[in-house]
Amino acid sequence: VRDVLITLWAMGKLAGKEVDVDAAAVRTVSEQAARVVSQLRPCHAATTLLGWATLRQKGAQGIAFILDDASQLAVITRAEEVAPAMDAREKKNTHRALSII
Repeated sequence: VRDVLITLWAMGKLAGKEVDVDAAAVRTVSEQAARVVSQLRPCHAATTLLGWATLRQKGAQGIAFILDDASQLAVITRAEEVAPAMDAREKKNTHRALSII
């Protein structure tokens, strides 16, 4: 679980630094998030959404169209489920990410 989420977050960070991110790799990692969604803890949900938001915000090589919609919906739903257990930073990151997505 953690590897998938850290990879997605890292791709978002790279895109934020204007580094080219491979669209196929983003799609593959995005699809993996849906497979592990039931295991997402509050920090995982916030990190995943923040990674996606960064990729969308930076418009990394058409990434906005590559991200898997089903995975995004699953992670957003999970974030809502675990929101009561999120700390202030996780809530802030989730809110910021959702405003971009």
